[in-house]
Amino acid sequence: MPEIITKEIPYSATEATELAKLQDRYSRLPRETETEYVWRVSLTGGDRIKLSEEEAQGYWGPGVFLTVPDTRAPWSLTQREAYWAGGLDPMERGDPVTIPTPGLDQITESMQKAACLQLMHGWHLILHQPSPMLLKADPNRMKPLIKGLPDPLKLDAIQIQDRLRAALPIQERLTEMLTPRRSQTQSTLSTLAEFPLTWGGVAQELINYSHNMGISGGEQRGKAAGENQTIAC
Repeated sequence: MPEIITKEIPYSATEATELAKLQDRYSRLPRETETEYVWRVSLTGGDRIKLSEEEAQGYWGPGVFLTVPDTRAPWSLTQREAYWAGGLDPMERGDPVTIPTPGLDQITESMQKAACLQLMHGWHLILHQPSPMLLKADPNRMKPLIKGLPDPLKLDAIQIQDRLRAALPIQERLTEMLTPRRSQTQSTLSTLAEFPLTWGGVAQELINYSHNMGISGGEQRGKAAGENQTIAC
């Protein structure tokens, strides 16, 4: 994944106009489900917009509750929306059975949607993590993604899912061993941080596989999402 450089610019009380513009752009639309709302916020820049509790409160329309219980740092709009939506029943917030991926150029977008679902299901805020794509990919959250992938990519995605599932017990043991030890070497901590794959890493693996197999975006188009319901994952 390309490196993303962000800059935090605090809003002053005199900049209410700018906050109002954010409210106008990112308030939930009348017919959006909570899940669709989180997706839209994340995919249109909400990962890079951070507001303090004071800035977030009072600038959002009916049905949108952006304040969070953790005031340690400004939180991105994506994390705020995901935290708020995460308190709802999955059926109520509109979790999808399938995340359609009509072509190679939509793989990263579909992966970000899957990462947002994981962020909602986890229902927690993560310091210093601007994008859901940096989350460790949970193999149990890959089912709707795999269902919506083009057929040539399904088998490879299932293999990645199996690798992640096999890695979970090892990851848990490493975390348990390292948590009480504050003097671990940086190399050991780096190994833990890279294992298993993030959602961005999963996306890159699928894109690399597509290129290696000569699969183009055009060749993957035309498969309706509703036809991809029988894959076992």
